[in-house]
Amino acid sequence: MKMAKPWEEDDGLEKLRKYCAWQERCRSEAWTKLSLLGCPRADMGRLLEQLEYEGFLDEGRYARSYARGHFSQKGWGRVKIREALRGKRVQEDMITEALELIDEVAYGERLAEIARKKLADGDVTDWETQQKLRAYLEGKGYEWDVIDAAIKDLQIEAKEN
Repeated sequence: MKMAKPWEEDDGLEKLRKYCAWQERCRSEAWTKLSLLGCPRADMGRLLEQLEYEGFLDEGRYARSYARGHFSQKGWGRVKIREALRGKRVQEDMITEALELIDEVAYGERLAEIARKKLADGDVTDWETQQKLRAYLEGKGYEWDVIDAAIKDLQIEAKEN
């Protein structure tokens, strides 16, 4: 079995810099990485502050990147993004700022696209199908009022076709 090397601050800090440079990280992820590297708890706060000072860690930048990426790539709604960022212990004001950057029109279009794809050949006028669609969209993190508006739009489209 391979033994972990004893903690060396310069080596550990360099590893953490590379870890943070690879992709955006939040404080809790960096804290976990320091812990895995064997960093003493007493040094962690100081090292995280140093990384923030050097620009390797920025919670606001992380929150913006996370919100933008999870909305555009995974189709997550604001509710799910907010809860995921809270789980990573990002400050509430930074979460709110990041979510405000999501364009309202793009948000509605993305929800409609996801709803159409999920619905595919289903009948949007069927109550049971609507409830399943609502549950799915709620699971993706969209708000009830936005889901209702999207379903009404789908019903109007169905009547026109």
